[in-house]
Amino acid sequence: MMLKDVERIFEITKDNQYTKITVKNNKVTKVLVAKSGKIYLVFDSGNWQYYDSKEKIENIGYSLYDVEYAKEGPNYYLRIYIDKPDGIDLNDCEKVNDEINDLLDQADYIKDQYFLEVSSPGIERILKKDSHLEQNIGNQVEAKLYKKDENGRKSYIGELKAFDADTITIDEIKFDRKNIAQLKTIYNWEN
Repeated sequence: MMLKDVERIFEITKDNQYTKITVKNNKVTKVLVAKSGKIYLVFDSGNWQYYDSKEKIENIGYSLYDVEYAKEGPNYYLRIYIDKPDGIDLNDCEKVNDEINDLLDQADYIKDQYFLEVSSPGIERILKKDSHLEQNIGNQVEAKLYKKDENGRKSYIGELKAFDADTITIDEIKFDRKNIAQLKTIYNWEN
């Protein structure tokens, strides 16, 4: 016996990619892949629809710094971090929110209730991508480690000197990227 109109949703989050597959009556009806600010949807007809939030944000004068989808307590949050050379204010956040809200509603890829937050990455910003690291060579950063190093430390502050696919160099110390839990810029509040 086959149940009619049974819909199942499979969600996978891995390596900064969110994938959602909707199956109805044992047939894939919708696939969504969201990665690096780009949203791809395919429907059972085989037609792709492409939603590029990064492009929309850049078209109105901002850069997409990062995107997060996180569960905190009972709530889900979709966080869009934007930037521009002269900084971000509340009006900028509102403008981007209005621009991407329709895109998110049209894509309708998050069925759970969630809060949309648009903000600046902050003055002390998290460095996740190679482009973030490149922009901050020579700046003060703080690295928090997963495991203590040979000196028994789990936190270092120093100048970001270099990076490659496997390591990040702060001052003269090379850290394995896999052991860095968080890397962020440090602002000198005394100036």
